[in-house]
Amino acid sequence: MSNHISTINAFTTPYPQRLLEKEGKLDRVGRMAYRHLHQWWHSRIWHFKRFLTQVNRQSQHYDELSLEQIPSAVEELRLVLNKKDIKNIQHTAAAFALIRRIAELTLGMRHHDVQLMGGYTLLNGMIAEMQTGEGKTLTATLAAGAMGLSGVPVHVITVNDYLAARDAENMTPIYHALGLSVGVIKEGMEMAERQAIYQSDIVYCSNKEIAFDFLKDRIALGTKRTRIRQQLVKLDERARPASLILRGLYFAIVDEADSVMIDEARTPLVISASGNDKEQQAIYQQALGLAKQLIQDIDYEVFERERYIQFSQTGKNKLAELTQGLEGIWNGAKRREMLVSQALSALHLFHKNHHYLVREGKIEIVDEHTGRVMADRSWEAGLHQMIETKEDCELTSRRETLARTSYQRFFQRYLHVAGMTGTAKEVQSELWRVYGLSVIRV
Repeated sequence: MSNHISTINAFTTPYPQRLLEKEGKLDRVGRMAYRHLHQWWHSRIWHFKRFLTQVNRQSQHYDELSLEQIPSAVEELRLVLNKKDIKNIQHTAAAFALIRRIAELTLGMRHHDVQLMGGYTLLNGMIAEMQTGEGKTLTATLAAGAMGLSGVPVHVITVNDYLAARDAENMTPIYHALGLSVGVIKEGMEMAERQAIYQSDIVYCSNKEIAFDFLKDRIALGTKRTRIRQQLVKLDERARPASLILRGLYFAIVDEADSVMIDEARTPLVISASGNDKEQQAIYQQALGLAKQLIQDIDYEVFERERYIQFSQTGKNKLAELTQGLEGIWNGAKRREMLVSQALSALHLFHKNHHYLVREGKIEIVDEHTGRVMADRSWEAGLHQMIETKEDCELTSRRETLARTSYQRFFQRYLHVAGMTGTAKEVQSELWRVYGLSVIRV
C-alpha cells in the first residue's frame, strides 16, 4: 500500500486500517520493498532541494496575501487537493507555502527551511530527527495541515495529555485559518464527547488514550470478523455500530517517536471484564513456591526490557520433576510452564512501589511512564492474581480478555504513519524492522 493517502482511497471503507491478520508474507515483503524505494527516493538531498525551490516559488504568490485573503486561497487549494490528492510535489509545495504564510500571519512564526524539510519527511512516511529547539510542534502543522486540506483525518500523538493539549492550543490558529477543526482527547472523557472530538480534522491525543479507544472499537466491530463487518458497513451505513469512537486509522504523526514506538512498543494494552471462574489461591501459591526453587540463568532467563521469561530445557525438566505427584493442572506441561512463568514474572518483572501499589489490601497498577495509578486496570492471564498472592492480598476474580494489542501492532495498523524525535538514529534499525520507517536527520 502506498505511503501516501489519496482523498478517494481514504474514504472507500468506513473504518480504514491495515488488517495485519490478513497480510501474508509476500504482501509484507512487497509493501516493505515499496516503502524502501519510496523513502529512499524522497530522502535524497537533491529531492529536498527541489522541494524547497518549489515551496519558495509558490511563496511568491502566497506571501502577498493578507489574513482577509487567506480563506479564498485555502478554498482554491482545497479543491485542487481533493481532485488530484497530495502526491504531486507542486501541490504539496503549494500547501506548505500557504501554511507557512498563515503561521506568519496568525502566530508571527514563519517556518524555516529545516521545518519545511521536516514536514516533507513526515508527509512521506518517515521519521524526522530534529534537535531540540528546531520547532517540531510547528513542523507538524505542515504535514497535518496539508493532509487535513486533502480531506484525510489526522492524529497527532504524543506521550501525555498535557503536551497534547498544549500543542493543540498553540497551533489551533493555523488550523482554523485553514478551515480545519481541531480537537483534544483527554483522560476521563465520556464516550459521546470522544466520538464528537474524533470527528475533527486534526486530533491531538496521547498514545495511551487513542490506543484504548481503538481497542473499544475492536470490541464493537468484533475482532474475529473485522473484514466481514467492515464490508457490511460499507454496503449499509446503518450497520455501523453506534458505539464506534474513531473514524479509522488514516494518518498519524507521532511526537517523541522513539519513546512511544520503541520504548513502549511491547507494552500490553488490554481491555478485560470479570470472568465467572475464580482460580483457587492454592494454585498460585504452589506456582510461586515452584518458581522459587528454580535457578535464574540455569533454569530460566529473565528478559526485563521485553518483559518475558524463557525456560531452558533444564528448567522444563526440573519443573516436571518438581510437579510429580501433583494433580490437576500440573499434569500438563504447557499449563504448568505458563503458571510458573507468570509466577517468575510476578517475582522478577513486577515490583512493589514501581509497577504497582498495595492499598487497603488491593493491588493498584502504576503506569510507569506517567506515574499515574490506574486503579481500574488489571493484568491478564492470571498475572494480577499471582501478584495478589505474592503480596498476601485477597484474590480477585480472573478477568476475561475482550481485546488486546500493543503499541507496536497498533501503529502498524495505520495506513500512513510518521514521526518526530530528537534521538532516532540510535533506534533507526528497529524503526525500520518493525514499522518500515526510515530515519532522516533534518
